[in-house]
Amino acid sequence: MTQQIAISSIKEQKIEARSAKARGYARFLKYCLFALCLSAIWQEERLAPPVHDGMKLLAGKAMDYIESNEMLSEALAQAQKSYADLAQGG
Repeated sequence: MTQQIAISSIKEQKIEARSAKARGYARFLKYCLFALCLSAIWQEERLAPPVHDGMKLLAGKAMDYIESNEMLSEALAQAQKSYADLAQGG
C-alpha cells in the first residue's frame, strides 16, 4: 500500500514537472506569437488598420525621442553606417 502511494506520488511529481515545463514554453510562445502578429500588421496595414496607425504614431514618437537625445542619435547613426557596410559586403 505504501509502495503504491510512493509510486503514485512520483508519477504526480513527474506530471507536475512536465506541466510546468509546458506552461513555460507556452508563455514564451505566446510572446513570440504576439511579436509576429505585430510584425505582420506593420508589414500589411489591411490586417488591422487601427493597430497599424497606432504603431506608426509610436514609431514617430520614438524617432523624435531618439533624435532629441544626442547619445541615442549617435548610436543610431553608427548602427545605420554598420548596416550599410554589411549590405555592401564589407
